[in-house]
Amino acid sequence: MVRRARAAHRAESGVVFVFAPEADDFANRGVQPYDVAKTTFFRPSHLNQRIVLQQGWFSVHHFSAKNNRFSTLCRVTAYKGRIDRVLIPGRCFASLRTDLNRVGINDATMFPDLDGLSRYLNWEVFADPPNEAG
Repeated sequence: MVRRARAAHRAESGVVFVFAPEADDFANRGVQPYDVAKTTFFRPSHLNQRIVLQQGWFSVHHFSAKNNRFSTLCRVTAYKGRIDRVLIPGRCFASLRTDLNRVGINDATMFPDLDGLSRYLNWEVFADPPNEAG
């Protein structure tokens, strides 16, 4: 979630994917990401402060030599019916950021470094107020 002054005027929409994983969708501890045979999820063993605060998980995608490309989550047959795609209109970004900030989710808390703090302060000082109608 990157804030920029005037971001409320973005015409593009955003997308959030919601996935309901099952136990076998996760890689076993100690397995290296390049050793998995199917698209799977893992929590990295080398954590930094940002990943810890974001409770980061990563996906490793199966590579199809036949198609010469990596699989996408939406195309994995085993995940069909377990992934929802939520479209967020660009006009809603500003009010959504304000709502998230009210519950403590912002650049300063998600990116605990000088850059995250700077982006957060820039947003607080220069961003337009949210469009109440959006």
